[in-house]
Amino acid sequence: MISRIKNVVSWGAIAALAVVAGLYAQAGGGADAVGLSLFFNDGTMKPLTFYGNPPRYLNEIDIVTSAPPETTDRGIDSLMKLGELSKLDWTGVKIVDEDWRQSGDGMYQRQRFYRNANWMNAPSDFVVYATDAGGRRLGATLTASAGRDDRMSNEDDFFVRRFAVRQIATGCRKVGDCTGARFVSQQLVQVRHNRNARNRTVLLPPETAGLQLEWNQNRSSHYTVAVKHATPQSMPYGYGFQVELSVVSAPKNGRLYMPGEAVKLQFTFRDGKGNRLHPAGSLPTYGQFIRDEAMNGLEYYDSPRLNSTVYYALKHREANILVGLSGPANKLRQAKSILDGKQLFEPQAMAENVRTDGYTGVFTGVPPFSVSLGGRARWDEPVSDTVTLTLPRDAQPGTYVAAIKARRDFGGEALNRAATTTVQVGTVTPTTFTPATGKCENCHQGPSGFDRILHGVNDRRACFACHVALSFENDNALEVRVHSIHSRSRRYAADPKNCSVCHLSAPAGLAKGWLSGAGF
Repeated sequence: MISRIKNVVSWGAIAALAVVAGLYAQAGGGADAVGLSLFFNDGTMKPLTFYGNPPRYLNEIDIVTSAPPETTDRGIDSLMKLGELSKLDWTGVKIVDEDWRQSGDGMYQRQRFYRNANWMNAPSDFVVYATDAGGRRLGATLTASAGRDDRMSNEDDFFVRRFAVRQIATGCRKVGDCTGARFVSQQLVQVRHNRNARNRTVLLPPETAGLQLEWNQNRSSHYTVAVKHATPQSMPYGYGFQVELSVVSAPKNGRLYMPGEAVKLQFTFRDGKGNRLHPAGSLPTYGQFIRDEAMNGLEYYDSPRLNSTVYYALKHREANILVGLSGPANKLRQAKSILDGKQLFEPQAMAENVRTDGYTGVFTGVPPFSVSLGGRARWDEPVSDTVTLTLPRDAQPGTYVAAIKARRDFGGEALNRAATTTVQVGTVTPTTFTPATGKCENCHQGPSGFDRILHGVNDRRACFACHVALSFENDNALEVRVHSIHSRSRRYAADPKNCSVCHLSAPAGLAKGWLSGAGF
């Protein structure tokens, strides 16, 4: 049973207990250590099943708390008065950002984002206690520090720290008019990507029957999740996540693909030791994912349930598996096109085209969006481990990059990973990608490297096929997304006005998606 319970133990006492209990089985992080992902939605979380008992560390924590829906726009007043949240220090809270986007029903959704409350800015620490079947603490603790909102220090455990509140207005008639809309306000506490896993890894007692999360900014509330146990041998796969992508169709001429030809790609998902997560030829259905019947942990498109939003809300959990093909590599650049959302229901979406963007980009979802967004009647259609993407007739010659990204949440471990491969189109001569930005590794290295964060891929050519502005989500465009994330983080250490930090040459025009001063 999962519940959110109250406790009057002071944080000072908790910290003292943590120091003592932390001595229990402190395990140096290694290849076998497993990062723990926790997601509490309105105080509850689905039970976890631990396979074996590897050492663990906190790698991802998301706490979402929503106020009841309202028909009157009261801002976030109801949330600030809601139960335990009323005890938080809301001093300084203010609107910093606003987002409008059209819904599938022709109406609009407005989101307003709030930051700067003292509880958002102040240093935050998390402690997770192991508990027995009676809810008694067993002594072992997982600890992590999230630091402050306005700067990052070497003592901070998480690379990503995002504390905010949003008000979601659905059913707005048009931009600027939310008459008759439905309003929900929501607290979002999000941290992920532990930079100090080696020093934070603990072996939990085998009799652990639950976990209890405490957060120093909300001392009187605990978030608990039940834990079940199974042997590693009970499943044909274990922890870890690897993605493989290969071309399985031969060009008609036996040498290289030509414009207008179809390229068939096959993907395979494996655990960290190389064990298959699915039989050759098929994947779990979308219905199995929605009903929690997919035991292998593969996740599919879940944004409708999450209402995910760039930077502010749960985008890392959106989880849609996408397969794209773009090229030639020497022409890849920021796209100018805007993709009509209706194209997502086609066998493939033409994201970029030669006439507008100078190169080709096509992609599709797995399962297809016509299934994941097509209604319950299609949820149990078979899902293949192959997709076929067709090159347009004006595809330019050169090296094309095929890419896939996916997410797996298994046994309490959540990982985003990706893979790429290449094909030659119209010429046997390879063409090379020349990026307009660089020096990313000055910040993104080790635990915060591109092979660990975002989609889990450090091949930057992989980004272009899918990251185009969408008719309903402009910030899907690559440059808008990058600017949105960096400008909204007050932990970004570089001078935001100095474009040369990232750009290899002076960019033309304004920085799309940039929010000056993070909205403060």
